[in-house]
Amino acid sequence: MKKVGVNSESVDKCVRASFVTSEEGQVTDNKLLREDRTWSDQLGVFMHPSITINNITYRGDLNGYDIFKAVCAGFMDQPNACKGDNIFTALDKITEADSAQPRSGQKKNRHHARKWHIILAVVVVIALNLGALYLYRRHTKKKMDQDLRF
Repeated sequence: MKKVGVNSESVDKCVRASFVTSEEGQVTDNKLLREDRTWSDQLGVFMHPSITINNITYRGDLNGYDIFKAVCAGFMDQPNACKGDNIFTALDKITEADSAQPRSGQKKNRHHARKWHIILAVVVVIALNLGALYLYRRHTKKKMDQDLRF
């Protein structure tokens, strides 16, 4: 905590103050955890970790890009970082400053992968439908042949 400039004594004091003790001096409750549980119930949180944006529980993929877009959707006047896919430019700057491996080309690969996933899904659905249609027609033809024999 010292490295990031957080006063550890203040944190300890806050943690100690959050506990409720009985008359016998036993710890019976934690105010912060109770308040957190109350908020969770009000916001419909059913699993942790969970993200709440503007008092609405986020339901979606817990990845940075999707959460970023959900936060941006909450702005009436979106900042420049929210317009288009500028998040990748910002992430590249942060990554280049902190790491020796920049995220170059991430935007292109991300969208490219999504297109191929969609195309593959459509092909699989069509193949399954054609297979089901073939089996149905085959079954119907057998049933008709049996009915005509009797």
